[in-house]
Amino acid sequence: LLLLEIIYKAEGCVVVNSIDESLKVLNNIENKEVFVIGGGEIYKKFLEKGLIDRMYITHIDEYFDGDTFFPKIDSSDFTLSNEVTHAAHEKHAYGFSFQTWLRK
Repeated sequence: LLLLEIIYKAEGCVVVNSIDESLKVLNNIENKEVFVIGGGEIYKKFLEKGLIDRMYITHIDEYFDGDTFFPKIDSSDFTLSNEVTHAAHEKHAYGFSFQTWLRK
């Protein structure tokens, strides 16, 4: 049996493979904004552990088939602090909005 380990690297980024590993790395970073870049299950786990204090979310005014979704936001935990809406036009086929959510 041959096992091949593939290690993803991204210039200027710290890549981790678990929530626990990410928390160890975060303990060594001061005054930085850290981004969790999904998928859906990763978002869900970070939210369940209360590790998210700010979310930047884009909503597109259209339904698309898919198998991965962002978890529902519990309004008792977060409040919508900012929203910028854009209508569909010649450069964008669908309207969309950028939202910023903050933990209460």
